[in-house]
Amino acid sequence: MSRIALDQNVRAVAAQLGVPLRSDPTDLIVDRCVQRVAAWADEFGPVKSLEALLDVVCEKLRLRFEVVTCDADLEEIKSRYLGAKELAFADLDNEFNATTDAVVIRLRNAPAWSNVRYVAIVDGRGKKQYRVWFSKWHEIAHLLAEPQTKLFFRRTQAFKREPVERLMDQIAGALAFHEPLFLPRLKAYGLLGDVPRLAELAQFASSEHPYASLQATLSAIIRYHNRPLILVEAKPALKVGQKARGVRKLRAVTTTHNPAALRTRTFLHRNMRVPERSVIFRIYSGRTEFENTPVAECLSWWESSGEHLPVRGVVVEAMSAGTDRVLALCSF
Repeated sequence: MSRIALDQNVRAVAAQLGVPLRSDPTDLIVDRCVQRVAAWADEFGPVKSLEALLDVVCEKLRLRFEVVTCDADLEEIKSRYLGAKELAFADLDNEFNATTDAVVIRLRNAPAWSNVRYVAIVDGRGKKQYRVWFSKWHEIAHLLAEPQTKLFFRRTQAFKREPVERLMDQIAGALAFHEPLFLPRLKAYGLLGDVPRLAELAQFASSEHPYASLQATLSAIIRYHNRPLILVEAKPALKVGQKARGVRKLRAVTTTHNPAALRTRTFLHRNMRVPERSVIFRIYSGRTEFENTPVAECLSWWESSGEHLPVRGVVVEAMSAGTDRVLALCSF
């Protein structure tokens, strides 16, 4: 069993969903949640968009989302629910900080006729606006997969290290880009060819899924490609274990491997330093002429703790995604 499967909280989720523990239950847990949502979509059908699917799921879970776009929103939400005698909202403004993505509260004084039992307050201020879509589905994953009889208050942090939180991210990823709705659009755009182009995938993401972050949509797209692909997010970061006063270097802060890459054991490890001769580093350094241009490189340029990755050809296409961030698609 993997570490995520052995975690006691994950075992509790598996038991709640009736998933056997003879092997790693992760995939089965995700499948159970997806099947449940698919049944709801059939019940309400036809559901024609991911946004409509979100509405259906909220209706079934008796869930309402409140999105905070500025400090005044937080105060208004707090005042409104305190006016309804929901005292759990009294300290709401203090519950949010730089690392808090969402807070979920179970209502205690909702009228009998109300179809809202839970309120999820999602922080969409600043850069967090790009995580709102995924944050919503993460909270839905908790309500789908975990026993809610004891839930009164829950806070979700941006940096999810606990196995059960990573499991909820997997469920959220499957639902935020629900295959029966997402895959046909990919096919209609002709994006499942042999060699995907980052620029075309980014254009699809901005036109078809403007409510989701570019990185989340790209991660969802590459799952369906048979060619090994790795999506890299590069930002200045410290070496693992380095103190805050250390020098930040451009590193692959996140790496998303599609199933084909995992099957062939093709890896770029998280937090590896980006080679200076890579097109990723060049674009970060302001060389905009290299944006969205496939460049042949070698995997052995990447090294960690003095050990280089195997010699293997890789085509890298990269684009700037902010003042200090580069997204890159690596194909093999």
